[in-house]
Amino acid sequence: MTPNETATVLRQLTDWRRGVDVDPPKPGEVFEAIDAAIAMIERLEAGRLIDGLAVRPMKARKLIRICLMNAT
Repeated sequence: MTPNETATVLRQLTDWRRGVDVDPPKPGEVFEAIDAAIAMIERLEAGRLIDGLAVRPMKARKLIRICLMNAT
C-alpha cells in the first residue's frame, strides 16, 4: 500500500468515526493501512531516505561525503 493509499484509508476511517457522512472503509483495508503505516514509521526510525534507499543517519553522512568528493 502506498503512502497516499494509506493516508486515504486512515482519513476515511477517522472521518467516519467522527460522524462525517462517509462509508466506513472495509476492515481489511483498515488493517492493511495500519500495517503499512507502522512499516513506514519503522523505516523512518531506522534511517533516512537517500535516493530511495533507506540508510542509517551515520551512513548517510558518509555517502554524502563520498558523493561530494567524487563530484570534484
